[in-house]
Amino acid sequence: TRAVHHRRAADLLVSQPEAVGRHAAAVEDWPRAARAWLLAGERTRLRSAADAVALLDRALDAARRGDEPELVGRVLIARGRSREALERYADALDDHRSALAAARDAGDRRLEMVALRELGGDAVVGAGTPVAECVPPLRSCLRIAASLGDRAAEADAQARLAVLATHRLSFAAACDHGRRAAAAGRAAGDNASLVVGLDGLKSAYAYLGEVAALREVIDELEPLARRTGDLLRLHWVLFEGALAAVAAADWAAARDGIAAALEANRRSGYAAHEVWMLAHLGWV
Repeated sequence: TRAVHHRRAADLLVSQPEAVGRHAAAVEDWPRAARAWLLAGERTRLRSAADAVALLDRALDAARRGDEPELVGRVLIARGRSREALERYADALDDHRSALAAARDAGDRRLEMVALRELGGDAVVGAGTPVAECVPPLRSCLRIAASLGDRAAEADAQARLAVLATHRLSFAAACDHGRRAAAAGRAAGDNASLVVGLDGLKSAYAYLGEVAALREVIDELEPLARRTGDLLRLHWVLFEGALAAVAAADWAAARDGIAAALEANRRSGYAAHEVWMLAHLGWV
């Protein structure tokens, strides 16, 4: 009787995934519990990455109890992103590496592609790994994206390669990757993918000092980033848009732009980027 009530409660509480997870776990429906806690963790991350990690720990335990390698991989990716937001970069990197192994065990090429993208991301650099080591996973990610015809994933990987190329002062490569990212984002046919693609091109122009080209990209990108609610990229759009004001010695506009970037950053949940913006605000 208790089991019937737990299942019924889980059915009735679909809008409250954390509660669904508890009821599903009570009847040892581990896959359902894992998916519910995964959803709860992803919803919680922007509000509190620490709370998200606690929920995702439960999701991971449930996924392993249910012997669901694909689900294990998805949870590890989500927990890695939350740990990155907490600046626990080594832990995040461990999660992403484990997610890649789980994806390969499950034979899930799409999940493998996502894990490879994370292994070219900020957590890797934050953990002290040289930037150059981010490139091979991203190239593997691109190959899988091409085989799946996934233009959104292609835009994301190319944009990240553009950012990494600017760090290495390879500006010709950065512009090439940025243009490819923007083209893939447009081909994907949705605003979120276009935001990702244009973000890569923006970075290339910003640090090369191509102010006119930067302004043109920002004019298209900022409204899209606001419309899609992509706070992680919006704060970089606002910050790098302020660099155009710096180039024009328009100090008031530069201050306002960086202050707006800081506000968006604080809402994004990625506090590690705040110090970069504060340093530049002090410089201005």
